[in-house]
Amino acid sequence: MLTEFFFQGDLVESARFIKEEVKKELKKYLEEAQHYLHSAPGPKLTLVIDGKCLMYALDPTLRVLLLNLSLNCTSVVCCRVSPLQKAQVIFPVEDLSI
Repeated sequence: MLTEFFFQGDLVESARFIKEEVKKELKKYLEEAQHYLHSAPGPKLTLVIDGKCLMYALDPTLRVLLLNLSLNCTSVVCCRVSPLQKAQVIFPVEDLSI
């Protein structure tokens, strides 16, 4: 079970495991979003992400995946995030639209 791994395992190893899982999910959803956008007329997609998942998705190695997924959505909803996390999501998108 996943919960047993977190309680019994090394914290660093747990963080690596979670980061890899977030990476897999981001890739999966990006592929699904791109497929959906190319197959359906006028789709509207929304990305909903919480603060814990966002903490890993904002890692420099995953940030590009998060940005690409976000740009394929008409809106992004960030739940239970810190002001810093919110800024880290907003500023890259604003930089692209300037």
